Amino acid sequence: MNNSEIEVSSVSAEVGKVTEKISCDTMEGEELRISFNGKNIMDALKVIDSETIKIRFTGAMSPFTVQPTDHDQMLHLFSPVRTY
Repeated sequence: MNNSEIEVSSVSAEVGKVTEKISCDTMEGEELRISFNGKNIMDALKVIDSETIKIRFTGAMSPFTVQPTDHDQMLHLFSPVRTY
């Protein structure tokens, strides 16, 4: 993707395949393809009391973090899922 947009896709038996493009303020690093449990991310986003978040990836099979941008009091750590 480009520096202002990321692509998120989901595949489920009930819905099928869904793809969304989401705008972002900044993006650094190489293109990354990673799989994770979307329900866990949704649960974290429900409790984050910020309009914007920061997601930090270190690799396709490494844990990543989700954190609000306006304070450092909350940090969520997620592990990716192996899909191949």
